[in-house]
Amino acid sequence: MISSFKLLLIIISVAITPTLCGTCRFFLNRNFNYGCEMYDVNVTERNQNFVIGGEHLPGFSHADVRWLNFTNPGTLNFIPLTIFQSFVSMREAIIVEVEVKEIQRETFGGCNNLERINLDRNLIQEISSMTFGGCFSLTEISLSRNAIETIENYAFSGPRALRTLSLSNNLISTLPENAFANLTTLNRITLENNRITQLPENIFSTLTSLNSLNLHYNLLVSLPPRLFAGPRLLFSISISNNRLESLNLGADSDPPVELPWLWGVFASNNNISRIHPFAFNRNSSTHKLEVIDLSHNNLKEFAPGTFHGLYSLRTLNLNHNQISSLPNDTFSNCAFEVCRGALGLELSNNELEIIHSELFVEAPHIDRLDLTSNRISAIDRNTFSVLRSLRTILLAGNLCSEENFYSINVSNMPRVLESLGECFLNYDKLTGNLPGGSPYHKTSFVTVLITAVVSVSSFLSFF
Repeated sequence: MISSFKLLLIIISVAITPTLCGTCRFFLNRNFNYGCEMYDVNVTERNQNFVIGGEHLPGFSHADVRWLNFTNPGTLNFIPLTIFQSFVSMREAIIVEVEVKEIQRETFGGCNNLERINLDRNLIQEISSMTFGGCFSLTEISLSRNAIETIENYAFSGPRALRTLSLSNNLISTLPENAFANLTTLNRITLENNRITQLPENIFSTLTSLNSLNLHYNLLVSLPPRLFAGPRLLFSISISNNRLESLNLGADSDPPVELPWLWGVFASNNNISRIHPFAFNRNSSTHKLEVIDLSHNNLKEFAPGTFHGLYSLRTLNLNHNQISSLPNDTFSNCAFEVCRGALGLELSNNELEIIHSELFVEAPHIDRLDLTSNRISAIDRNTFSVLRSLRTILLAGNLCSEENFYSINVSNMPRVLESLGECFLNYDKLTGNLPGGSPYHKTSFVTVLITAVVSVSSFLSFF
């Protein structure tokens, strides 16, 4: 009798124990895809019973669900197996800001059709090997703003068409050599805002389709010589806000790294004091490089040939360095006469003192020249004859000029030249054209005006 009574109590206890669940609001989105907007989720233990509540629209069932989204704040420390086992046709899962602590391969059982998964802003600390191994159709994985410290070898292997992987804003300090192994379809990887101090040389060696690599805001001091040897299709390299001391992009490796499709190199806010002379032009086919950003570094000078042969260069940003002079052949062999676009040259906040017109002979297509906040006291008056396309020159914060000139054209060129009279005169004195104390010193303003007329005539001859 007592045993029967105990059994009855157990049955009653089980019956009244609430089953943890999530409630779905099923509906068709604007693209007429059927899905579940889940709320009232509360899962704090592994392997908890989980029942999906909510009423389907007439004629629909779990098998028709194509997307899943979590709305109001909830707790989903562990993703129940039920979710992916129930929604077997799901294409997109947005599991954001619900305090997920752990994901394992078993979590995604039944995810064969899943194409996109977003797990941003959770509490995930580790990505184990083959976590997404069963999700063969995945094209996008986003794990930004978690607390990820550990990524195992082959963590993302399995998906056959993965194109985008985001791991930004985590706590990653090291990565194993095979973390991204065999992701041959990956186009974009984002690793910015982590704590990465070094990278294995072959970590990207199998990423043969990689176009964009973002390593902004890490703690990298150097890059392995052949780091970019595998992803030959790289379009953009972003390595700003690290602690890099030099930059070579594999130019001194054997054999040299070739990046024929490279469009932009973004390396600002580092400690770079040395650029390998062939970092940007080692491969003669690097005619696609359009943007180089080396601002906010410790550059003082460049080796001869650093910017040679960059036929498509449109923006070179050297702001906030310690450059005191540029060789006259800085842009030699650049063939700017076949450039497809204008060039913006940014040189503000350096230590330049004299501007020679010879510097621009090979770069007449410059249309914007920023020389703000240097120590410029002298400018060659022929500079404007050489720079036929110049439309903007910024000179505020210099010794001989505090002006910025915009929308330069035929009509306002005389005023520009007159405003720079002191800069021109100082250059003439330095080069011996107008020795100090000569009679020409008293008539310098007239001389400047005559030269201005000549310069305007030269300028007009190009139209």
